[in-house]
Amino acid sequence: MKKRPALKRLSLSAILFRLIPAILSLVLMMPVQAQKNILYYKDAPAAFAGSKISRQQLASDMQFWQTVMEESHVNPYHAISRGDMLKLQQDLVNSLPDSVTHFQASFALSTLIGALNEGHLGFASDRTSDSLFANDCIRFPYLLFDIEDGGLTVQRDLSSINKLPAFSRIIEVNGHPVQQLYTKYAAFYGGLEPWKKLMVKNGFRKLLYMDGITSPFNIKAVVKTDTIQFTAEGYSRKQADSITRVIVAEMPVFKPFSLRFLDNNIAYIEFNTMNGSLRDSFSLFLRNAFTEIQNRNAAGLVIDIRRNGGGDSGLGDSLISYIS
Repeated sequence: MKKRPALKRLSLSAILFRLIPAILSLVLMMPVQAQKNILYYKDAPAAFAGSKISRQQLASDMQFWQTVMEESHVNPYHAISRGDMLKLQQDLVNSLPDSVTHFQASFALSTLIGALNEGHLGFASDRTSDSLFANDCIRFPYLLFDIEDGGLTVQRDLSSINKLPAFSRIIEVNGHPVQQLYTKYAAFYGGLEPWKKLMVKNGFRKLLYMDGITSPFNIKAVVKTDTIQFTAEGYSRKQADSITRVIVAEMPVFKPFSLRFLDNNIAYIEFNTMNGSLRDSFSLFLRNAFTEIQNRNAAGLVIDIRRNGGGDSGLGDSLISYIS
């Protein structure tokens, strides 16, 4: 690998690079715990939160990102050609104003990341954006179950007016059709469509805030067969803490992994977490579980991973070794 010249300037979008671990970790070969001291990262200057950078500076940083990506990735252009990537960069730059905010830079860089179509890459953010969202955002007051059929399937209405029962579908937010919002936000992520849906669903509240779609929220929704429209206020960080405590208290407690037998002697394993700290206990569980499955001559096996949000792939490797 050629030695790159030292970075002579630091801008908003350059700082965003530190949150692209799947690329930078290939360069740095460092553990996740050391990501704070990532190559090219420097602490942001004073008043950075309200600062902007020029469109030309963002274009330069995009080219720098591409150079790092090309030197780090064995095959970066399997989903988009290099020429198309350069054209996408130019189109993005041309669509922006003369100076850009943190949020605009995040969206632009994330569009490039999504174009690579890598499941391990995702939305590019930075500490300032995260802090603004965490502390200043009046949040979208709905927990989402899914995104399907051009709508947001509601799991729980957290608004004070509480108009939407579970499984209602929000189809428009502040005049923006949900399908259009999903198409825009899904472009920030790579991977399979179900993965993109999950990432957009989990990040929808933050994406709305960064996109300038803020409280009060004008909602158009379908409840059973009726279409209704209303306005709902969001909730603050202080309210979020109280809401979270209530929700956590109501949530059922799931074991990290368990085995039981269904009718017709079907073995059923719930694999709910890939927490790396449980690697030893999971290995013991697998040994005992598959011994019992063999002793009982099970007619089949179901492995339920619906609640598993991922984590240490070593746990998955251990499970696969028993069934491959």
